[in-house]
Amino acid sequence: MISLFKIFVRYNKMCFYCEEPTWYPIVEDIRTACDRLGIVYRSPGYKKALRLRRATREHLKRRVDGGTHDPANIVLACDACNASRGRRTVEQHKAHIRSKQRWRDAA
Repeated sequence: MISLFKIFVRYNKMCFYCEEPTWYPIVEDIRTACDRLGIVYRSPGYKKALRLRRATREHLKRRVDGGTHDPANIVLACDACNASRGRRTVEQHKAHIRSKQRWRDAA
C-alpha cells in the first residue's frame, strides 16, 4: 500500500473531497499545523479541530465493494471527510461536502 506521506505530498496536503488543507503529525508539529490551518493553539477545541483535519488514506472504490490498495484507488482525505463518507459514491460525497460548505459560507 502507498504510504500516507507519499499521498500527502501527491495531493499537496489538500483533502480530495473538501479541498481544505490537512495535517500529518509526523511531518508537522502541532503549533506549526495550527498556524497553517488557522486554528488558535491551546484554544478550546483546538485538539478536536486538528483531529478533524488529520490526513488519512481514502479508497475511491471502497474495499467492501472490491476496491484495492492500488495507488490509483487511494486519495488524501481529512479525517472529517473520510469518516463521513459512509456508503456514498465519490461523486455523491463530493456533492454532499460542497453543499455543507455552501451552507457554512452563507452563515
